[in-house]
Formats: sequence, C-alpha cells, structure tokens
Amino acid sequence: MSIALTHTKKGVRKAAILLVLLGEETASLIFRNLSESELQHVTQEISELGPVEPDEALAILNEYHQLAMTQEYIAQGGAGVCRAPAGQDPGPGGSACDAGGGEPRAGTERQQIGF
Repeated sequence: MSIALTHTKKGVRKAAILLVLLGEETASLIFRNLSESELQHVTQEISELGPVEPDEALAILNEYHQLAMTQEYIAQGGAGVCRAPAGQDPGPGGSACDAGGGEPRAGTERQQIGF
C-alpha cells in the first residue's frame, strides 16, 4: 500500500471514529457537508470499525479540539487579536496567545466550542 493511500485510510478511520464519538445527531449534520465519495468512504469505515481503544479515541478528540481551536484562532485574526497578560512581554516574533497565555482584545472574546 502506498504512503499516500495509507495516510488517506488513516484519515478516514480518524473521521469515522470522531463521527461515532460525536454521536448520531452531530454526525448527520456533518454528513450533509460531505461529497458523495467522502460520505461513502466514511460510512464504509464506520461499518467496519471494531472496538476503539480509549487512548486512540482520546487522541482523536484532542486532535479535533486542537484543529477547532486553530480554526477559531485564524478566523478571529490570529496573533492580531491577542495581547500579552498584564506585565508580560509576548517576546520577539510572537504573541502571548501563541503559548496559550494571552487574552483576546476587547470586542474579540472567544466563544466556547462545545462537544
């Protein structure tokens, strides 16, 4: 199996596990945004899923959370919306948000993403 095909298969497995973890209602909302081919691959993978180790499930949820937070960060303007906590210099070439220590500027508060 080629590296690209292995990587794609691994991504489809992760997507299938994530959709199962998110539940039927949320998964159905996501399914609406998939192409016919994507939907076919993911539903096939879901049907073939056996037991998933808790560590694997947790790693996939953490990866999804990290991606969601990155998307939110980018959507809100990245480092431009962050400021250093009082009395701290964010350092050269970065902001305090890069290290998770910054706060949004007034008017750009982050919204909670629930899952």
